[in-house]
Amino acid sequence: GLAHLMSGDFPAAERALETAATIPGAPASVFMRLGIALLRQDRHETAHRMLEKAHAMAPRDPHVLLNLGEAADKSGDFTAAEQHFEQVLRLAPDSVDAVFNLGVVALKQSDFARAKRWFDAALRRAPASADISQSLAIALIGLGHYRDAIVLLRQVLTAEESRADAHAALAEALFETGDMNGAKEHADRKSTRLNSSHV
Repeated sequence: GLAHLMSGDFPAAERALETAATIPGAPASVFMRLGIALLRQDRHETAHRMLEKAHAMAPRDPHVLLNLGEAADKSGDFTAAEQHFEQVLRLAPDSVDAVFNLGVVALKQSDFARAKRWFDAALRRAPASADISQSLAIALIGLGHYRDAIVLLRQVLTAEESRADAHAALAEALFETGDMNGAKEHADRKSTRLNSSHV
């Protein structure tokens, strides 16, 4: 089950882990991995049930709590998601994933100031992360800090030029600063990257 999960074959992982879960005395890790396999297939409610079983068996496992938070987030229950991610931080204060996900939840609720605080904290823990930098830039756009966002997004695209969503965010920030040519260039690049990803 774990090998399938690591390789991204989530249906195969689900089948193997469902079998493992029927064995008496199956550990919490089996139910957690089954929950992850279901999450990756967008079966959020069933994933949540499996993760709750894992949580009942291992209530202080930050990995279980992190995935419970993700399941709640995917289901749109942002309050529960935040509670789970905050529990992770109480158990594992250096968890970059928990801090980042708290920012993501705030961003989804258009709470750009709170999202920025979480992304700033995440970036201090993982300064090389393009995902965090890009998310911080999106929060900055939401706050109207377009020039700071442009600097960050250019850095992200220098490292990973193929990010279509970063080109889209940069196009928006450039448009808001009146740079119509730059905005058009990155909007076009976004379309090119999306088209090439579907070839």
